[in-house]
Amino acid sequence: MNVRTQMADGTYRRNSFKRNMVSAAACLLVIGTVSIPAYAGYLGLRSAITSDKVMARMQEVPEAEVQDIYNMVQYEQRSLHADQFNREYTKEEESRKEALRKEYENGRFPEGTLTLVKSAGQAVDSDQLVYARDTSCFYLPERALTDEELLQILDFNSKRDFALEQNLNVQQQRQEAWEEANDSDTLR
Repeated sequence: MNVRTQMADGTYRRNSFKRNMVSAAACLLVIGTVSIPAYAGYLGLRSAITSDKVMARMQEVPEAEVQDIYNMVQYEQRSLHADQFNREYTKEEESRKEALRKEYENGRFPEGTLTLVKSAGQAVDSDQLVYARDTSCFYLPERALTDEELLQILDFNSKRDFALEQNLNVQQQRQEAWEEANDSDTLR
Protein backbone atom coordinates (compact mmCIF):
# COMPACT_ATOMS: atom_id res chain seq x y z
CA MET A 1 0.00 0.00 0.00
CA ASN A 2 2.80 2.36 0.88
CA VAL A 3 4.50 1.80 -2.48
CA ARG A 4 1.22 2.37 -4.33
CA THR A 5 0.66 5.62 -2.48
CA GLN A 6 4.21 6.79 -3.25
CA MET A 7 3.85 5.82 -6.90
CA ALA A 8 0.59 7.71 -7.17
CA ASP A 9 1.95 10.98 -5.78
CA GLY A 10 5.43 10.64 -7.45
CA THR A 11 7.54 10.43 -4.27
CA TYR A 12 8.62 6.84 -4.98
CA ARG A 13 10.72 7.85 -7.97
CA ARG A 14 12.17 10.83 -6.14
CA ASN A 15 13.19 8.66 -3.18
CA SER A 16 14.52 6.02 -5.54
CA PHE A 17 16.75 8.62 -7.22
CA LYS A 18 18.06 9.76 -3.85
CA ARG A 19 18.78 6.17 -2.81
CA ASN A 20 20.65 5.54 -6.06
CA MET A 21 22.73 8.69 -5.61
CA VAL A 22 23.58 7.77 -2.01
CA SER A 23 24.54 4.26 -3.14
CA ALA A 24 26.74 5.62 -5.93
CA ALA A 25 28.44 8.05 -3.54
CA ALA A 26 29.06 5.24 -1.05
CA CYS A 27 30.60 3.07 -3.80
CA LEU A 28 32.89 5.89 -4.90
CA LEU A 29 33.94 6.45 -1.30
CA VAL A 30 34.80 2.77 -0.83
CA ILE A 31 36.72 2.61 -4.11
CA GLY A 32 38.64 5.78 -3.22
CA THR A 33 39.45 4.51 0.25
CA VAL A 34 40.83 1.25 -1.09
CA SER A 35 42.70 2.65 -4.09
CA ILE A 36 44.55 5.51 -2.34
CA PRO A 37 46.60 3.23 -0.01
CA ALA A 38 47.26 0.85 -2.90
CA TYR A 39 48.52 3.75 -5.03
CA ALA A 40 50.63 5.00 -2.10
CA GLY A 41 52.14 1.53 -1.81
CA TYR A 42 52.92 1.59 -5.51
CA LEU A 43 54.60 4.96 -5.12
CA GLY A 44 56.59 3.57 -2.19
CA LEU A 45 57.94 0.86 -4.45
CA ARG A 46 58.79 3.31 -7.19
CA SER A 47 62.19 4.83 -7.18
CA ALA A 48 62.71 7.99 -5.14
CA ILE A 49 64.77 9.08 -8.10
CA THR A 50 62.13 10.42 -10.48
CA SER A 51 64.15 11.80 -13.35
CA ASP A 52 65.44 9.57 -16.13
CA LYS A 53 68.56 11.72 -16.33
CA VAL A 54 69.24 11.31 -12.62
CA MET A 55 68.61 7.56 -12.86
CA ALA A 56 71.07 7.31 -15.75
CA ARG A 57 73.63 9.20 -13.66
CA MET A 58 73.09 6.91 -10.69
CA GLN A 59 73.56 3.82 -12.82
CA GLU A 60 77.00 5.16 -13.79
CA VAL A 61 78.10 5.26 -10.13
CA PRO A 62 80.70 2.50 -9.58
CA GLU A 63 79.42 -0.52 -7.66
CA ALA A 64 82.13 -0.07 -5.01
CA GLU A 65 80.92 3.48 -4.31
CA VAL A 66 77.29 2.33 -4.10
CA GLN A 67 78.29 -0.39 -1.62
CA ASP A 68 80.36 2.09 0.41
CA ILE A 69 77.43 4.49 0.62
CA TYR A 70 75.08 1.65 1.56
CA ASN A 71 77.42 0.57 4.36
CA MET A 72 77.58 4.17 5.57
CA VAL A 73 73.76 4.38 5.63
CA GLN A 74 73.56 1.12 7.56
CA TYR A 75 75.97 2.51 10.17
CA GLU A 76 73.90 5.69 10.40
CA GLN A 77 70.71 3.68 10.97
CA ARG A 78 72.33 1.57 13.70
CA SER A 79 73.64 4.62 15.50
CA LEU A 80 70.28 6.41 15.07
CA HIS A 81 71.83 9.39 13.33
CA ALA A 82 69.79 11.41 10.91
CA ASP A 83 71.21 14.12 8.74
CA GLN A 84 72.28 17.11 10.73
CA PHE A 85 73.65 20.46 9.71
CA ASN A 86 76.07 22.65 11.65
CA ARG A 87 73.88 25.59 10.65
CA GLU A 88 70.53 26.10 8.99
CA TYR A 89 70.18 27.06 5.36
CA THR A 90 69.51 30.73 4.82
CA LYS A 91 66.22 31.60 3.13
CA GLU A 92 68.13 32.48 -0.03
CA GLU A 93 70.00 29.12 0.04
CA GLU A 94 66.73 27.26 0.62
CA SER A 95 65.06 28.88 -2.40
CA ARG A 96 68.15 28.28 -4.56
CA LYS A 97 68.24 24.64 -3.43
CA GLU A 98 64.64 24.12 -4.55
CA ALA A 99 65.35 25.73 -7.93
CA LEU A 100 68.51 23.64 -8.29
CA ARG A 101 66.59 20.47 -7.42
CA LYS A 102 64.50 20.98 -10.57
CA GLU A 103 67.61 21.70 -12.62
CA TYR A 104 69.28 18.61 -11.12
CA GLU A 105 66.37 16.44 -12.23
CA ASN A 106 66.72 17.95 -15.71
CA GLY A 107 70.39 17.01 -15.95
CA ARG A 108 72.41 19.73 -14.24
CA PHE A 109 74.88 17.84 -12.09
CA PRO A 110 77.78 19.01 -9.92
CA GLU A 111 81.25 19.04 -11.40
CA GLY A 112 82.81 17.66 -8.21
CA THR A 113 81.71 15.43 -5.37
CA LEU A 114 80.94 16.12 -1.76
CA THR A 115 83.95 15.81 0.54
CA LEU A 116 83.38 12.92 2.99
CA VAL A 117 85.40 12.60 6.19
CA LYS A 118 85.37 9.80 8.77
CA SER A 119 84.93 11.97 11.84
CA ALA A 120 83.64 15.41 12.71
CA GLY A 121 87.11 16.32 14.01
CA GLN A 122 88.40 16.26 10.44
CA ALA A 123 85.91 18.96 9.40
CA VAL A 124 88.07 21.84 10.56
CA ASP A 125 88.05 24.09 7.48
CA SER A 126 85.03 26.34 7.96
CA ASP A 127 85.19 27.47 4.33
CA GLN A 128 84.58 24.04 2.79
CA LEU A 129 81.44 21.89 2.58
CA VAL A 130 82.13 18.57 4.33
CA TYR A 131 80.04 15.56 5.38
CA ALA A 132 81.20 13.72 8.52
CA ARG A 133 80.29 10.03 8.44
CA ASP A 134 80.41 9.46 12.20
CA THR A 135 77.86 12.16 13.02
CA SER A 136 75.90 12.21 9.73
CA CYS A 137 76.45 15.95 9.73
CA PHE A 138 76.86 18.33 6.84
CA TYR A 139 79.34 21.01 7.86
CA LEU A 140 78.31 24.02 5.82
CA PRO A 141 80.73 26.91 5.39
CA GLU A 142 79.91 30.16 7.18
CA ARG A 143 79.61 31.90 3.83
CA ALA A 144 76.65 31.35 1.52
CA LEU A 145 76.71 28.01 -0.28
CA THR A 146 77.51 28.07 -3.98
CA ASP A 147 75.30 26.41 -6.57
CA GLU A 148 77.98 23.74 -6.97
CA GLU A 149 77.87 22.93 -3.25
CA LEU A 150 74.08 22.75 -3.23
CA LEU A 151 74.22 20.43 -6.24
CA GLN A 152 76.79 18.27 -4.40
CA ILE A 153 74.36 17.87 -1.48
CA LEU A 154 71.52 16.95 -3.85
CA ASP A 155 73.76 14.49 -5.68
CA PHE A 156 74.95 12.88 -2.45
CA ASN A 157 71.36 12.43 -1.25
CA SER A 158 70.40 10.87 -4.60
CA LYS A 159 73.33 8.47 -4.35
CA ARG A 160 72.25 7.41 -0.86
CA ASP A 161 68.69 6.79 -2.06
CA PHE A 162 70.00 4.84 -5.04
CA ALA A 163 72.34 2.76 -2.85
CA LEU A 164 69.45 1.81 -0.60
CA GLU A 165 67.18 0.92 -3.50
CA GLN A 166 69.82 -1.34 -5.04
CA ASN A 167 70.14 -3.48 -1.92
CA LEU A 168 68.17 -6.73 -2.12
CA ASN A 169 67.24 -6.65 1.59
CA VAL A 170 65.73 -3.19 1.23
CA GLN A 171 63.85 -4.23 -1.92
CA GLN A 172 62.47 -7.28 -0.11
CA GLN A 173 61.39 -5.19 2.92
CA ARG A 174 59.63 -2.71 0.62
CA GLN A 175 57.89 -5.52 -1.24
CA GLU A 176 56.73 -7.08 2.05
CA ALA A 177 55.49 -3.72 3.32
CA TRP A 178 53.65 -3.12 0.06
CA GLU A 179 52.04 -6.58 0.16
CA GLU A 180 51.10 -6.11 3.81
CA ALA A 181 49.50 -2.76 3.02
CA ASN A 182 47.54 -4.31 0.15
CA ASP A 183 46.48 -7.26 2.31
CA SER A 184 45.17 -4.95 5.02
CA ASP A 185 43.34 -2.88 2.38
CA THR A 186 41.56 -5.95 0.98
CA LEU A 187 40.46 -6.97 4.48
CA ARG A 188 38.68 -3.66 5.01
